[in-house]
Amino acid sequence: MTDHQEILFWTFMGFFVVIGILSLLAVLGLIKVDERFRKWAVTVFFAGVTGAVVGLFKLSFPGSGLAEPLFVSLIPPENVSSRAIKLVAGGYSYDEPTGTNEVKTVNGKIEVTWGNDVWQAKLPQQVLGKPVKLFFKDQEGSWWEVHPFYPNHNKQDMFKGSGRDSNPPNSLWLTPSSVAYAASSDARLAGRPWPVADGKKSPVKFNNYARDAGEIHGRKYYEWRVFVDEPDSVLQSIKEVQYVLHPTFLEPLQVSRDATKQFELVTSGWGQFTILITIVYRDGTREKASYYLDLSKSWPFDR
Repeated sequence: MTDHQEILFWTFMGFFVVIGILSLLAVLGLIKVDERFRKWAVTVFFAGVTGAVVGLFKLSFPGSGLAEPLFVSLIPPENVSSRAIKLVAGGYSYDEPTGTNEVKTVNGKIEVTWGNDVWQAKLPQQVLGKPVKLFFKDQEGSWWEVHPFYPNHNKQDMFKGSGRDSNPPNSLWLTPSSVAYAASSDARLAGRPWPVADGKKSPVKFNNYARDAGEIHGRKYYEWRVFVDEPDSVLQSIKEVQYVLHPTFLEPLQVSRDATKQFELVTSGWGQFTILITIVYRDGTREKASYYLDLSKSWPFDR
């Protein structure tokens, strides 16, 4: 349940409780009401009680709602048959910003089923609108992955897990979890777009430039560039930077591997948003980052 849903839920719960109490007091004659209302008081009382009971039931058993799970078809590499893969377990993982210097990683289990000659992943509703990544184990103990995507597409390519990421944590297959990573407790970093660090390396600073790119369909667009704003010694320690953009982008996952261009990402858009970033170092370690794209930062030079 999201914060907005929780507020709405408790608002309606309060409404039903108040109506029920007032109706009961009217039936017992403890408050003076119009005789016409008294005739309906018993019905209104039971309606209020029923509403409160239904609300408490939904709160106690959140899975009993009508929300349908999301199904994603998993497409293997061209040289691999879906029937040759025997998936036995699955998990999901996604990052979301929790503040200027924090990123929260949420993990959970998912069901994998076979149907229509293809493997399907059954995702919970909570991943809707999230840049979710999927992991799967097969009978041979190997694992597969689906690169970060927004679940508004019901078909995704599945790759043999290697190269880009280390094996997913064992906790991914056990119980849902949520882990928050703090970039730094140093007060000097407050309010700055520092990426999330694991404490083993100094936080890496990101920056961006933007400039007017004209109008498209009556909406103002900007060309923008986001990059690692660090000296060459830091740039040389980085292997690649993975950027996850807003879901309105056709290809929200972008990877930059050019240290000579500060692992830049250059594209265009019309709005500001938080970019989720993963920094992959040459020693195999990685850090999570979040950076808020600021379109008011002018481009200092012409490219």
